[in-house]
Amino acid sequence: MQSPSRKGAATGASSLASLCDGVATCRFSRRLLLVLFLFGVLYHAAAFSEASNSQSPTHTRPCSSNSSSTPDSKAANGPPKSKSAEAPARPPACLEVKGDPIELREFLRALVRDQKWRIGQEQASAESWSFVRYLGPEELARFAETEVLGGHIVWTEGKVAVRVTNTEAADGFTRVEIAAKFLGKGTSDGRFARPMDFWPLVSRGSLEGSMIAALENRTVSNNR
Repeated sequence: MQSPSRKGAATGASSLASLCDGVATCRFSRRLLLVLFLFGVLYHAAAFSEASNSQSPTHTRPCSSNSSSTPDSKAANGPPKSKSAEAPARPPACLEVKGDPIELREFLRALVRDQKWRIGQEQASAESWSFVRYLGPEELARFAETEVLGGHIVWTEGKVAVRVTNTEAADGFTRVEIAAKFLGKGTSDGRFARPMDFWPLVSRGSLEGSMIAALENRTVSNNR
């Protein structure tokens, strides 16, 4: 039989051990609650950020459908129209922008002036703006497909008829389309000689794309 003093000591030790287990469990529970709390805060913050981004206003968007607009072929004073002389047409570059049509067009006109393009035969109406840009041989090769007839043509100059159209779209957007039609002037050897000075060329899309990209960058800068 244990003495009262030994029995009390054993009981105290058992109570102390039980208390230590309780403290450890309590600390673990607090840490677990803290982790769960922090996880909840981060989750809700991420959800709020995603919702804010999804609800932020959109200032540009892809065009909703294709268009039949084409550049002004008369502006470039090309060769007589015939099926054999026509190059395949490239679809216009297109972007829908939230903004006033006149302001968007003026921005593009300022872009042309700032980049010092050599242009002429400029015409404007309520919904369109057209001009002819004159190109050197290097510019022509950069903007148009010049590898025709096996590369037997030496290009000396070129020009492109550019047509910008703007039409009203849904939700306050303006649909901007930019089409380009290229003509290149060059000489060829006798085997590939043709009775015309200018050759119709297919656009690479880079000229039209650069103007669309400028519109996108303008919109992003204005809404930061």
